[in-house]
Amino acid sequence: MANEQDPNFWDEALSDLDVSKLGRSRSEEYPLIPPDEISWAVESNPFKGKIFRDANRRIREIRAHADSGQIREKQYRDSWYLLIEATKGFVGLRVMPDFAYLGYPRTLDEVVSVSPRAWDIRNAPASVAEAVLKENGIDYINGPALPEIDQLVKEILDVEEALEVPRVIRSLVPDMFYEGEDKDPDKPVEDIGDGRFIAYKNRGLTRWAKFWGKPEPTGGRVWVDHSTRHFESVVEFNRVLDEGLERRSFGKGWSNNIAIPEFSFHNKYSPDGPTNNQQAVQKYHERFIRLASQIALMLGEPKFLHLNLRDRTVMIPEDLYREGYDIRWIKGDLGERKGFGQDLVMGKKGDSVVALESASDIVPWITALRVPANRLTTVDAMSGFITEELLYF
Repeated sequence: MANEQDPNFWDEALSDLDVSKLGRSRSEEYPLIPPDEISWAVESNPFKGKIFRDANRRIREIRAHADSGQIREKQYRDSWYLLIEATKGFVGLRVMPDFAYLGYPRTLDEVVSVSPRAWDIRNAPASVAEAVLKENGIDYINGPALPEIDQLVKEILDVEEALEVPRVIRSLVPDMFYEGEDKDPDKPVEDIGDGRFIAYKNRGLTRWAKFWGKPEPTGGRVWVDHSTRHFESVVEFNRVLDEGLERRSFGKGWSNNIAIPEFSFHNKYSPDGPTNNQQAVQKYHERFIRLASQIALMLGEPKFLHLNLRDRTVMIPEDLYREGYDIRWIKGDLGERKGFGQDLVMGKKGDSVVALESASDIVPWITALRVPANRLTTVDAMSGFITEELLYF
């Protein structure tokens, strides 16, 4: 790989390009949000104003990096999507500091029964059903369902079957003397400062998810659900092909889902309620990676790992040139970013492929990386590579 000590690398990397484009003003490629638009946003919606300001800060950072000629510094990524491709299916893993989601395929009959076009394909020949599902990027197991996943969840995530626990809700009330419907008689109003008061009301017993972990020092427990209905939204992953990107969809009843609920609901009267405290949840990240590796290996021989980095811009097209990739523009060209998926550039180096797709002002480019996984034939090998190598990109 070329590096900063190679004074001729930049010229050699750009030898086949229209170098006049490098002299373009970055204000054309990455325009800032105008001050009057930010001022209007701040007055009408302070949160939106903050987003606009953050977007401008990131755009300035990317402008500076594009013009600097500096080699990108690789670092650990704590928020990512990973699609594990095996010969008989895909496993999707979505991780954030306070969250983890794993999706794996259901059987063909199960997926057809809940497909968005179920009315169209339920009574159709299997080949028609498969074509419709493929068109929508929906994976399935063409055979019996994977066995004993619940047992794997318990063993690998170190959780156990959850019990029903009290669901005691907290509500803001006007004063210390409140005795309304949001307060139990045996639970006093709590003064939390700043003129705010909290009352507690028991709403009965609840089983928040199928499994739970041990009580956390920070309060509550990490709950883990395993079901076909837990994720009603769609979780999409990019699969990197030689000629572009393909979307793969999980959730919405199309897949089996293993996830940590995205909320905290514990207090002194509900000590076993769910927590998404980062310190508590991050202990489960490597366990989820190991579980995803195990399920992927149950779907046949591993083929590729597809890492999607979308929450921040990780690479920009100039990085592909600086880092010695063979480059093809599928849509767009250097220095002419239109945004919102209208630009796509792919780089190949060795047996790895990177795809950069233009996105919004907040995240100008999203990055997808494909690496071969054919040698990762054990859970230790696959989970170790993901944790120790792949996430440092």
